[in-house]
Amino acid sequence: MDDKEKTEILYWGFFDEGNGCYHVDFDNTKFINHSENANITQDMAYKDMYLIAKRDIKAGEELTQNYLEFESEQELLNRGIK
Repeated sequence: MDDKEKTEILYWGFFDEGNGCYHVDFDNTKFINHSENANITQDMAYKDMYLIAKRDIKAGEELTQNYLEFESEQELLNRGIK
């Protein structure tokens, strides 16, 4: 990979410890934003990333997930997310 591709993967992806590789979403999940009071979460009953609603979500409401489910606070800071 060239440097631009590596930068994209490090910015948009995260290291999946269980699989020993980086995970990068190139589908609609890239539109989910971080929130400590998120409205979706990972369903841990599935091995792969499987998202479920934590509550009813209104039409047009922003989808949010607490990124600390899969990244450390330092990793978020490194990507400019406070």
